[in-house]
Amino acid sequence: MIRWQNQTTNMVCALDILLQDIIAFVDALALAPGARVFLLEREQNSFAVLGEPDQAASPKASISLALSEWEKRGWAVDSPFPVQYGGETLWAGFHPLATKISVFYLGVLIPERAIVGATADRQWLLFTLIGAILITGLAAGWKMTKPYITHGGFSAAGARPTADQLKALVEKGEGPEVEFKSTMRMNLATGKPGKEIEISWLKAIVAFLNSQGGTLLIGVNDKGEFLGLSSDSFHNDDKCLLHCKNLIHQHIGPEYSKYIQFGIYQVDGQTLVVVHCSKALDPVFLKVNKDEEFYIRSGPSNIRLTTGQVIRHLKSSK
Repeated sequence: MIRWQNQTTNMVCALDILLQDIIAFVDALALAPGARVFLLEREQNSFAVLGEPDQAASPKASISLALSEWEKRGWAVDSPFPVQYGGETLWAGFHPLATKISVFYLGVLIPERAIVGATADRQWLLFTLIGAILITGLAAGWKMTKPYITHGGFSAAGARPTADQLKALVEKGEGPEVEFKSTMRMNLATGKPGKEIEISWLKAIVAFLNSQGGTLLIGVNDKGEFLGLSSDSFHNDDKCLLHCKNLIHQHIGPEYSKYIQFGIYQVDGQTLVVVHCSKALDPVFLKVNKDEEFYIRSGPSNIRLTTGQVIRHLKSSK
């Protein structure tokens, strides 16, 4: 993603590249004989190697050893370290491809013999490896902009949107990538909390994940008026955010948290919850009672698909 400022306007340009193309691109990178460049995805407190590593046992084992050593070092990035494997010294390094979210990482594993001579200075070796990591990170990162594309004028991977940016977003109204909800749990018609209210905004999140992503603003009604969350009667902001997190984990799944960001915002004295969703790589279902429901965005609406429609939708999305 490229960001720049034109007078007083923030401008953003993003590219849409298939993840499979990114993996193939990284696999094709060659820094030196015997070097390995690979893509990682963060999963909670562990990392998974994306793509299919070489079928030989050696590359897989050396990467696993490097990951194990990296964990011992507290997942420190841009700090190359040596790994002893197969009677030789390998140097490993890792670099996040998105510094704000850091879902994807680039890993580099290079035999010491390939980048320095027997009498080379160790500091020069570190500079060489760090340079290799940064260069390949920039090359691969150029292809990884889709998860961080902007919706409604601000970026999920960038700084928190300002009150003015949120007001500008609301002024544009609801659409394929923007939805408003008046409350998080309170039914304003009955004056009582209602599960149907919670399910309503959870549907929007699932629909965004299954479509092109989007932004949900809770505390704004259909007319674009800022109501805030006072009617939901949370004791404090932390209780509100915890309630939101628990509902997402319960009805959508904690494994999809990496695609969802939410936080508390203040606009014109009113408290809002803003939820930003990136497009998920896998289909996402909403768990309601014992059923699983699949939604997509169609204009400003969340559309539930039948089983047959889901199959056709997934086939056409490949």
